[in-house]
Amino acid sequence: MSEKTEEELTIWIKEQIDAYDAGTIDPDLAAHLDAEIPGWNDAGARARVTPEPAVEDTEAMAAWIEINRVAHVAGSLPEGRAEYLDSIAPGWSEAPAADADEVEAASDVPVTEPTD
Repeated sequence: MSEKTEEELTIWIKEQIDAYDAGTIDPDLAAHLDAEIPGWNDAGARARVTPEPAVEDTEAMAAWIEINRVAHVAGSLPEGRAEYLDSIAPGWSEAPAADADEVEAASDVPVTEPTD
């Protein structure tokens, strides 16, 4: 077996996380990863293996920030990442505001007074 680079291993772990999420990972492989690499699929691992997208790709950037927010809440954000996120996206660690569709949908719900 040849030595893998850190980048190759990162890509492989990301592929296994994606397969896990899709329900297509081999159960024996998942069990092996659980035994050999505890936390391979936790919020911190997801933040470490998900590459930062281009700033111009706002949808991908928002998803990347959310992955990091989840890791932050779980206490497993990679070292130095919070400071970096503070520099590129002030307020990143706060819960996102409701989007316009959610606000509009909520405004269509009638408000009723409680009855006794």
